[in-house]
Amino acid sequence: MEVIDQTTITKRILTKSIAQRVASNFGWSVVSEGIGKGVSFITNIYLARTLGVENFGLFTLAQTITFYLWLAVDLGTSMYGIREIAKNKEHAEDIINPLFTLRITAGLVVFSIYVSSLFFFNMPMTNKLTFAGCGLYFLTYAFYSDWVFKGLEKFKYMAFGSFIFSMVFLMGTIYLVKGSSDVISASFVWSISYFFGSTSLLYFLYRKLSIKYKPCFNFKIFFLHLRESIYFMISGSLMLIYHYLPILFLSVFFTNHEVGLFAAPFRVVLTIGSAGFLLPSAFYPVLAEIYLNNTENFKITHKSLQIVMVTLGVSIAIVGAILGENIIIKLFGSEYVSSTRVFKIIIWLIPLYFIRYSFGSVILATGFQRWHNLATFTGVVFMVISSSLLIPKFNLIGASLSLLIAETALVLSMSMISRSKVYGEFE
Repeated sequence: MEVIDQTTITKRILTKSIAQRVASNFGWSVVSEGIGKGVSFITNIYLARTLGVENFGLFTLAQTITFYLWLAVDLGTSMYGIREIAKNKEHAEDIINPLFTLRITAGLVVFSIYVSSLFFFNMPMTNKLTFAGCGLYFLTYAFYSDWVFKGLEKFKYMAFGSFIFSMVFLMGTIYLVKGSSDVISASFVWSISYFFGSTSLLYFLYRKLSIKYKPCFNFKIFFLHLRESIYFMISGSLMLIYHYLPILFLSVFFTNHEVGLFAAPFRVVLTIGSAGFLLPSAFYPVLAEIYLNNTENFKITHKSLQIVMVTLGVSIAIVGAILGENIIIKLFGSEYVSSTRVFKIIIWLIPLYFIRYSFGSVILATGFQRWHNLATFTGVVFMVISSSLLIPKFNLIGASLSLLIAETALVLSMSMISRSKVYGEFE
């Protein structure tokens, strides 16, 4: 008869508890993202078909600029807030209130400066209004509280915010965007939809978790949080530059038509990539909590994450490479058939993304965000060099190859950092 000591029993209970928490987090993340990203993906397909290649390219460029500037609003508070709340759930409001206030204040400042500056640029009024419409995102997304629910491991409530946002986005788009000339309407609908999603999440935060947002203008507390969150901001800034740099290069050297042809398959890959991040995000608060306190379970949990991510990523890439043309034509129509070669190349970003997520989430969860920034900076350097050399000469194919080159460099950097820093702590 096997004799099991108390230590073994405790380890098994802890392992089961971790598995249950991750499974719950992941399950509700799938529901949330499946609703939000799924409906948004359908809406973007409708926009690509309705706006046409050129105006869809303009819409994508306006969103890209907005995403770049968003980091000046977020200031790294999302990922930092998740980690800090996960480590101190009992005093979550002490973290939530100042971070919310910081985000909302920054949103007002950035939006005001951005919209005012648009009128100093020599561009068509349609472009200015499209950029301004997307710029409303700075205000409407500033109080989107999904990061709070992730930190508290209450992932199920996030599904409501995603549902409200995505349905408003879908219905507003169908009702207001009827042709290629409605690109301005599309930009405003996209931004305003987040207002409804943000409001619904605040409602559930108060009604279900009894957490009520109270403005906190304590600048000393702001500084204390920013001193740590700034590294997440740098990481996020580098990652945004890294992701969307090919689109900016295409917009400089070519027209909105080329941007639209590249943006269509790239959105498909980013959507799949975002879905793939659901699993690491479910592991993230758990890994942050058990690091150093339970070394064995930390290693087992991380290894399990990596195995699943690699298997899923490679499988998706193979299917995408084989069925690339059918996928593009069925999603976007024959007008985008030139995007097929792009899709068949960049679909191989998926396994690279998934591997990177498995390393990146651990680096951030364990407090090595400074090293995460170094790895991301490496990717940005490779992206700048490869984009500047390949895009002017090879157009869309050059943009596609630059993404693969930079992602490979980024994955290798994060792998080395994970082994030397995260696991080096255990030696």
